[in-house]
Amino acid sequence: MFEKSLDEVKRERKHFWGCGAGSGRIAVTGEGKIYPCSRFAGSNDDRYVIGHIEEGFYKSKLPEALKAGAWARPKCVKCPFSDICSGGCPAVNLEATGSLYEPPKAYCAEVRAWAKAISKLPETTLPKTEEQEKPCPVEG
Repeated sequence: MFEKSLDEVKRERKHFWGCGAGSGRIAVTGEGKIYPCSRFAGSNDDRYVIGHIEEGFYKSKLPEALKAGAWARPKCVKCPFSDICSGGCPAVNLEATGSLYEPPKAYCAEVRAWAKAISKLPETTLPKTEEQEKPCPVEG
């Protein structure tokens, strides 16, 4: 986790929201159902099936949350750490908050703690800003 400076992470994740579920990774169940990731497959919720090994992918069934950008996560856009955070895992978000678009408070607290810890490393060039001290909109 601490192998890269916060600046490097910010550069790599800029304009990246969500995860690779459905586009960079998939999960296939024993029944042949294709889900965006193993967490959705574990839910056994057919709303998130994006294909079947015998029929191929149903691109139209890819959940909007997995295609949606920052605009779908208004609280995350206002967060001072939004450029290093991907808005949380949509499957975890759904289970914890009932919304694919809103991460649980614990995730936000973890990202904030991680960002503060890594910014204290000597090789980091991230300047300290007032923005970092602002409360996360999701955390309240």
